[in-house]
Amino acid sequence: MFKWLCAAAIAGSLALPAVSVAGQYGDVQVVTGGPSSENVFQLTSSSTPGPGWAGVYQDFTAAPITLSSITTLSTDYQMTIGPIFGGAPRFSLIDSSNNEAWIYFGIPQADGSFTDANGGAWGSTGNYADLGSLDARVQSNGFGGYNSGYPPITWADFVGHVGGVGVNYVSLDLDGGWGAGPAGQRMLVDNFAVNGNVMSAPGGAVPEPAAWTLMILGFGGVGAVLRRRARAAALAA
Repeated sequence: MFKWLCAAAIAGSLALPAVSVAGQYGDVQVVTGGPSSENVFQLTSSSTPGPGWAGVYQDFTAAPITLSSITTLSTDYQMTIGPIFGGAPRFSLIDSSNNEAWIYFGIPQADGSFTDANGGAWGSTGNYADLGSLDARVQSNGFGGYNSGYPPITWADFVGHVGGVGVNYVSLDLDGGWGAGPAGQRMLVDNFAVNGNVMSAPGGAVPEPAAWTLMILGFGGVGAVLRRRARAAALAA
């Protein structure tokens, strides 16, 4: 079944102008836990046991895209253990020099923290690449040479500064378990979308052919970069 899905993914991805490969790093498992009992990714950030971080990613190095060309950035998720904490979960955009920008999940609070918009239930982030959104959830840590500082800025402000910069990778990261409580953090993830490229777990609900992407599970390429990254700026819990 998985071989068939990969073959179909290759065929579907040829019609797309973007993602060449997708994968995972850290403490990631495929579990049956979606709202319709489909397979989804389970990401865990806990210091005992495990490495303390987890993520899935899409690799655009074979067909680079620019920041301004990203019009959809979203996922379905459920926090099953722990709160949103320490800048996690988040999307990370990585340029050709391995500099990053972080797009934090949840509802922005006045103190700079974020709370879970889904309240622990399954739900969608909504589109975080919405130029019309007033949510300040982006922090650029040298992406394209731009440091936005603190507090976070809007997506439109971010694109206005470095919209022409190429994006090599887009990852979905969980690494705030170090301070989220004794049990750390755990989340379920499905339908990780960058424009028309949708990443879902093998054996999960199969998306429409236009959204299929080739997925290779395991470490490779960006995996080493992501495992070496410094922890994202810790926003107040």
